[in-house]
Amino acid sequence: MSADAALRDAVVQACRGMLAAGLTRGTSGNVSARAADGMLITPSAVPFDELEPEQLLSVPLAPGTVDVAAMSGLR
Repeated sequence: MSADAALRDAVVQACRGMLAAGLTRGTSGNVSARAADGMLITPSAVPFDELEPEQLLSVPLAPGTVDVAAMSGLR
């Protein structure tokens, strides 16, 4: 398993753990993690119990590299 895939799995497991512990419910809140080349961020409006690793958004941290058009359906 690649480092990216492992981190994606860890974020999803953290989300599900928060849900199981009663720290969040429904679609409230977001979780993010620092990746080697940027950030992984959970999408809005996706319940944590339905979240899949491939749904996490990868956002680069270098200035001017975010594709806003690709993010348009996230809100």
